[in-house]
Amino acid sequence: MRIRVSALAFESDTLLTVRFSYSGKYVYALPGGGVERGEPIMESLKREWEDELGLHIEPGKLLVVGDAPGDKRHPRTLHLVFEAREVSGKPRLIKGATGGQDICWIPKEEIPDSALYPDIGHQLMDILTGSSTPLFIPNCMVRGFW
Repeated sequence: MRIRVSALAFESDTLLTVRFSYSGKYVYALPGGGVERGEPIMESLKREWEDELGLHIEPGKLLVVGDAPGDKRHPRTLHLVFEAREVSGKPRLIKGATGGQDICWIPKEEIPDSALYPDIGHQLMDILTGSSTPLFIPNCMVRGFW
């Protein structure tokens, strides 16, 4: 099983994402990536943000644990989504470190219907509005955008 860490960072009620294109569709990934063998989870999150976006991050609390079933092309993945308690620097896409095409800020009200990776938009809004606590999502790729 692969483990992927990511974090949520907001600016002016917009969520930081990295835009990818799969089969002509845009997918907006929460910044992060895979945990390397033997690497502490929080160090992995910090490394991914620095390597791919040039940002220093201080991870906050765990918000979502999501299970993404695998298929022939993708391994089963456990997603750990944290809050970004502190972020310093200006986000820039570092070519060669990510296959992402652009940095995108998604308005908070558009999160539920956006093609997020992992697909947690509806649950995320419940957490952000305080109507839900951190949670486990048994299939965080229900809509499978690519």
